[in-house]
Amino acid sequence: MKIEDLRNHEREKTCHLRPGECVHVFGSDGNQIPGTFLVCSAGTIQAKLGSSGLYRADVPVFLVSLETGEARALPHLSSRLTEKVKIQASIL
Repeated sequence: MKIEDLRNHEREKTCHLRPGECVHVFGSDGNQIPGTFLVCSAGTIQAKLGSSGLYRADVPVFLVSLETGEARALPHLSSRLTEKVKIQASIL
């Protein structure tokens, strides 16, 4: 029996995200969930994150849709279901 490896090793693990970064989120089937999300924390992370990343976060960390403002949980911290995106903003 052949088992297909669906992990995308080109994406960083979710635990290495930082509050303030914007990401696209992918489902376990590899399809992108519509929208762009901002990584947010419920307060200041006091712990030094280092190489263990968000595993050491001492406050909840979650995603907020930039389009709808809806909050959602982060994918599992060891998953590779997020991809950082650069957002350019301008004030008119």
